[in-house]
Amino acid sequence: MKRESAWFAAWLFLLLVSPAVSRAALPAAYAEVKLDKRAAVEATGGLPVSGRVFLFLSAKQQGKEPRFGPDWFAPEPFFRLDVERFAPGDVVRIDDHAAGFPDVFSKLAPGVYRVQALLDHSLDSQHYARAAGNLYSQVYSWRYDPAAPRPFRLTLDQWVRPSKFDQRPWLKEVRLVSPQLSEFHKRDVLHKAAVVLPDGYDRQPTRRYPVIYSVPGFGGTHRQAARAFLAAAPKPGPGETDF
Repeated sequence: MKRESAWFAAWLFLLLVSPAVSRAALPAAYAEVKLDKRAAVEATGGLPVSGRVFLFLSAKQQGKEPRFGPDWFAPEPFFRLDVERFAPGDVVRIDDHAAGFPDVFSKLAPGVYRVQALLDHSLDSQHYARAAGNLYSQVYSWRYDPAAPRPFRLTLDQWVRPSKFDQRPWLKEVRLVSPQLSEFHKRDVLHKAAVVLPDGYDRQPTRRYPVIYSVPGFGGTHRQAARAFLAAAPKPGPGETDF
């Protein structure tokens, strides 16, 4: 449990703490991340955005793309740099001035890594890799030798498309504007929920039903509840009338 807490604390540090970035002499080990113009126009309308550029590295040569990390139980190196008004065609450097785990960029262990960059500017999604409008690079294989570090460049030329909620007669998505959060952030902030209706709901329009509210835990979304009922509405169990 202590180990898991340590990994979680490291993740919070990277996401929440923003060190000042100096443009002094750069160390030899670094990565450049460029915002592709075409992809930026498609994802953001070509407007400058503010957010965080992440660089994920994985020594695993197979499996999910690195941007879906880190694996909380066996975390691998990742880095982040805050950006403001990051415009199409702009380039930023990830080096020892970026926040990093488990250490600064130049102290990576030697080896071959799969590397991938991601720009997170979608503020209302629970996971940066699945947030509509976020941009990411293709996966690149990079060999790191501390004695002869080789810089590399990744281009943010892919972007996350909005995913459609797969509705059914018994399964609906509800979106509600939060007045308090919208006022605080000076923009519309939406709450999203999945509504699962019991079998026979449409045949008894005047009947009132009890309601069960389920709030997903860490990493969960309203879509998880929906996936359990894609095939059919919930049926009565043994000894039950319905729902």
